[in-house]
Amino acid sequence: MKKIFAIILLSSFSVKSEETVSLPVARVFNKECPTPKLCEKMYEELQFCEKGLKKQCNRFVDNFRKVLPKYDCKRSFDTLPVSAIWHCDSHETFLNALAKMKTSKALNLYGSQELRNTLDGDLAEEHRKKSENTEKKFLNH
Repeated sequence: MKKIFAIILLSSFSVKSEETVSLPVARVFNKECPTPKLCEKMYEELQFCEKGLKKQCNRFVDNFRKVLPKYDCKRSFDTLPVSAIWHCDSHETFLNALAKMKTSKALNLYGSQELRNTLDGDLAEEHRKKSENTEKKFLNH
């Protein structure tokens, strides 16, 4: 019985040569994902930014850009990696704050395709068109 199982198991993998067998690699997620620590940092920076501290606003925008890529981020219900921003409980708060900022750094990020690639559902409905318009205005200046 063990031999039959082993034959079936081995035959299900693609054979590259007579000596090597390609085995599936178990993928580990959330090892490189910068969240949730970066989310917490962004929340603190946003609080100071809203009090008028420009340096914290710039740091908030810089860190927002850092959470847009997917890295190896995956939530418990995801089947594939997602953008790191989706790990932030304050994603909507962050996005709304970014949309109100008027610095060139913030406008550049808000109007970017990179940001729009992370939008989904209600956030996409609310921000996609505004982001596209921001990009057009920003490029024309």
